[in-house]
Amino acid sequence: MGFKPACGYAQAVTDRTVEAAALPSSARVIPEAPCPQYGAIWGSIVDDIWSLDLVPRSSDGLEEQGAVWMRRCTQAWREIGVEPHPDKIELCLEGGEVQGNFVDARRQSVGVPLKKRWLLAQCLLRMLMQKRVPVRVLWRLAGKLGFVHSCRVCLRLLLELTYSYLQEMREQRHKLVQLPPIVWWELFSAML
Repeated sequence: MGFKPACGYAQAVTDRTVEAAALPSSARVIPEAPCPQYGAIWGSIVDDIWSLDLVPRSSDGLEEQGAVWMRRCTQAWREIGVEPHPDKIELCLEGGEVQGNFVDARRQSVGVPLKKRWLLAQCLLRMLMQKRVPVRVLWRLAGKLGFVHSCRVCLRLLLELTYSYLQEMREQRHKLVQLPPIVWWELFSAML
């Protein structure tokens, strides 16, 4: 869409769509909350909707619940004049990655894939070894850490002082700075 409120409009259309499709809120995956444990699950972000069945494929020929939900969402979008793009509705197979997170049906968990976490840890370690770091790099890595921590509620406050420091440095994005010791330790702890 190319203008600032576009994400808000897209999310509002998606919210209306899942409501019209009668997707149960008890099966919705929200990063801040524990993942529902039984049956099928679903999630949405901006204009993407996905679902995953947490039970083995049915041998009796019955269709999985996730596929039913996705078909209802497609119909709900069409009823309001939106032609869904094939990439915007996804029925995940076991072990699928959606919205940047890996959905593990066997362990019934949602989290950032190990490879992405490892790459982030490498970037953080490299940054922490520098005497001075670009503020814009610090902003980007803190944002990535925030996303990774969105799957683990207990880690949310881990970067409290780092975010405060970044707010102070907002106008100096292109400067090289020496990290205050407490920010260095917060980032190091967050990496572990």
